[in-house]
Amino acid sequence: MDFSETTRRGTIAETFSQKLRRNPGQALIDAEEIVILAPDNANGWFLKGVALSELNRHEEALRSFDKATRLRPDLAEAWQGKGGCLLRLHRYEEALAALEKAPNNIYVVWYHRGCALGSLGRHNESMDALQQAIRLNSDDQTVLDHSRSLLESIGRDLEALKANEKTGAMGSDHDSPHSYNSPS
Repeated sequence: MDFSETTRRGTIAETFSQKLRRNPGQALIDAEEIVILAPDNANGWFLKGVALSELNRHEEALRSFDKATRLRPDLAEAWQGKGGCLLRLHRYEEALAALEKAPNNIYVVWYHRGCALGSLGRHNESMDALQQAIRLNSDDQTVLDHSRSLLESIGRDLEALKANEKTGAMGSDHDSPHSYNSPS
C-alpha cells in the first residue's frame, strides 16, 4: 500500500468516525452501501457493526463483526467491536473470548476485559486488566473511575483513595473507551 492509499483510508475512517458521532443512522447507510458494493470488504462489515452498535442494535452488530472477522481474521478492530457488543449484552465469557483475539496494545481491549472479568466476579484479574488499560492510556477518566470503583467494591480502600486523588484531579472531559479504532 502506498502513502496516498494510506492517507485516503485514514481520511475515510476519520470522516466515518465524525459522521458516526453526528448521525449514526447515516453512518449505517454509508456502511451498508459499502457492503452492497463490496460484500467481501471486511472493513465495510466492521463499519456496519460499529454503526449498528452505536444505534444499540448489538445482535445485528455482532453479525457484522462476525462477517468482518470471517473475511479478515486479523482485523483487530472487529474483534474489539465484537467484544464490546458482547459485553453490552452481558455475555461476558464470549466477550473475553473475542477480546483475546484483539491485540494487547489497545487500551480499550484491556478496559473491556476488565469490565467482563469484574462482571464475572474475577476481581483480581479485572484489576490487572484495568491497570494495563491505565498503563496504555492514563488519561481516560472512565477507566480510572472504573478502577477506583472496583477497588472500593473489593475492600481495597487505601488503593481506592489513591485512585480517587488521581481521578479527581483529571476532570471528566475525556473520550469514552467504548469508542472503536478505525481499521487502516
